Amino acid sequence: MHTAIRVSLLLILSIAPQVVAADWWNEDWSFRKRIDISLPETAVAPGGDVTAVVRLNAANFAYFLDTQSGGDDIRFVAADGTTPLEYHIEHYENLAGVASIWVRAPQAAFTDAEQSFIWMYYGNESAVAAGNAAASFEVDYVAVFHFAEASGLPADATAYANDALRNTAVPGAPGFVDRGLQFDNEAAFELPAAPSLSVDRERGTTLSFWLRLDGRVDELANLLKVSTSNGELRLVFDDTTPVLMTTTVDDDSVEPLQASGSEPLALNRWYRLSLALGTGVELRVDDSTVAALPALSLDGPAAYRFGAVNDMSGFLGTIDELRLRNTTSSAASAAFYYALESQDSQVLLAGADESRDSSGGIAAYFGLFWTLLGAVRIEGWVILVCITALGLVSADVFINKTAMLKRIEAADRDFLSAFDAAEGGRPSDDKLAAGTSPLASLHATAEQEWQQLSSRYRDVPPEAVEVVRAAMDTEIVQQLNRLTSRLVLVTAAVSGGPFLGLLGTVLGVMVTFATIAAAGDVNVNTIAPGVSAALTTTVMGLIVAIPSLFAYNHITSRVARVTTAMEVFTDRLTSRYTLAAVEASAVPAEVPRAG
Repeated sequence: MHTAIRVSLLLILSIAPQVVAADWWNEDWSFRKRIDISLPETAVAPGGDVTAVVRLNAANFAYFLDTQSGGDDIRFVAADGTTPLEYHIEHYENLAGVASIWVRAPQAAFTDAEQSFIWMYYGNESAVAAGNAAASFEVDYVAVFHFAEASGLPADATAYANDALRNTAVPGAPGFVDRGLQFDNEAAFELPAAPSLSVDRERGTTLSFWLRLDGRVDELANLLKVSTSNGELRLVFDDTTPVLMTTTVDDDSVEPLQASGSEPLALNRWYRLSLALGTGVELRVDDSTVAALPALSLDGPAAYRFGAVNDMSGFLGTIDELRLRNTTSSAASAAFYYALESQDSQVLLAGADESRDSSGGIAAYFGLFWTLLGAVRIEGWVILVCITALGLVSADVFINKTAMLKRIEAADRDFLSAFDAAEGGRPSDDKLAAGTSPLASLHATAEQEWQQLSSRYRDVPPEAVEVVRAAMDTEIVQQLNRLTSRLVLVTAAVSGGPFLGLLGTVLGVMVTFATIAAAGDVNVNTIAPGVSAALTTTVMGLIVAIPSLFAYNHITSRVARVTTAMEVFTDRLTSRYTLAAVEASAVPAEVPRAG
């Protein structure tokens, strides 16, 4: 049966690489990962390509160390296995095990069940960066801001290059995907009045972004102001409730509107806001429309300003992933992008990894451990060093004890063979001399005590044999101490390894959550790497403790067999010496005289 299993495994390993390599996009890449796409039943994909973010972390991508440090060898290919997809990297750290990559996937990936996945290729040391942000979005996207800059003016990712005109908000703050733009009530972010950013009432304009409110203001706070030559539109907060306000040049009137049923936004939570501008305006929060204006007079070149304006203070919060599109999107489209991009989204799921050849897959698998070790903090390394030291000491004890017990058991077998072959059970052959065998040592100790008794008594009394037995019991204790010496170090690995690992995990999780609390950002990209790395110490503790437990049980069972053999041999020698003493002290019966 074992032979059949081995043959089956060999056949699978020999066939699998050929199957995988049959539709391999490029032989220069060693690995690929399947990204599965699964839309909720309520989500309807819009027409055209979809630019979606692929979030990778140590929990869903174990092989960061098989990629280049900046992800320059990353490539994306459609489900047909041949069509390269446009993409660009917002953030990539292979040592930290975190990445955010925007991929322009074809519409079929979201509408055709047979093509509902894409491939991510990686593992090419000679590859150069090929990401193209400008080509990653359809032409009707006229401005896209990831706010990935740690300093300086935010840059537009599209080919229109509508970079920020002014900015006093704080860049580099923890954002929705990676970094975001953080506002206080005096900060402002302004876009240029470029022709591509004009508002066209017939064609429409859609503006969307992710927002997190960090605090309240006492009065109305401006979030967004859109100005054209014939009026303006404002999105403000009354406490934390969004309100649409519009002003037209014709009558200089102000018309505030708060849709009935709209609810205040919670603090410290990310929302997706979308404004659809056309003949009217709709405000959508996440996947619902919460406010609307039936008529909107805005038309022509427009200026967009977030945060404080001349007559109104700004909001307190952070924005991320700002997009402007020169077409009006539907409510269904807003719901689709909310389902696609939300932090708990299950639309894009990292699937299985594949290797171009069998050896690569094994190497990639072990990359998981290197990735986790790269994310371990200093306190985790201290614990790992202690656990490793315990493991090495335990392994040294096990190896030495196993070798010693093997020699002892062989020597005992040789001794018993010679002892049984000797006449009278008290041999003087050199083979029975004390040495490695504990039985030989027992025999030598017994012989020495017997000789001393014989020199003191002409006929050794049977009661004196207890002296010989006491000497043999002492020798058994000494032999047992020799056999079990340093065995306590193995028990230390068994009991101490898991507890040290647990200590490292608890410390790591504490530090991770303290860091998240300080940053004020909660998402899987910030939690997963730290928690995964923290769990490494517990895994390491168990890796050391479990083999040490088996080793301890193995050694103690063999020591018990050797001890039992010594006790049996002691009883055997005691019987022989007792019989000899009885025979020597026996008085023959008087023989009666004849007639």
